[in-house]
Amino acid sequence: MAEANGDRGLNWAQDHDICKLVQEQGLAHFLRHTDVELTPIERVTAHYAPPRALLAWSRRLVPMTALEAFSAVEADPTAKPDAVLDALTLLATLHADLDQAAAELQTRVKVTGDEQAP
Repeated sequence: MAEANGDRGLNWAQDHDICKLVQEQGLAHFLRHTDVELTPIERVTAHYAPPRALLAWSRRLVPMTALEAFSAVEADPTAKPDAVLDALTLLATLHADLDQAAAELQTRVKVTGDEQAP
């Protein structure tokens, strides 16, 4: 709030001041100044996101996909243990995503196979 009201020492800010700050600096800026605990994928995104994904994160708090986040940490030979542990927590999501994708592909094959039957 102090930043939004121009550091005037008040514990409040006008709506338009807050909106202006979000427009200029994004939502992630506010998040960094709070005690909010980020999820593992959010922490990985904040640290590893490439430019386009970083823009989505900083402006709208959109994290990378689980696969992108996991791959980014895996590709970093100097990743800190906390980042590696965060990436490992994404394995359940990755497995679920892959199972879903496999099921969709199997359905496609079945539908295509049915259409080709005489």
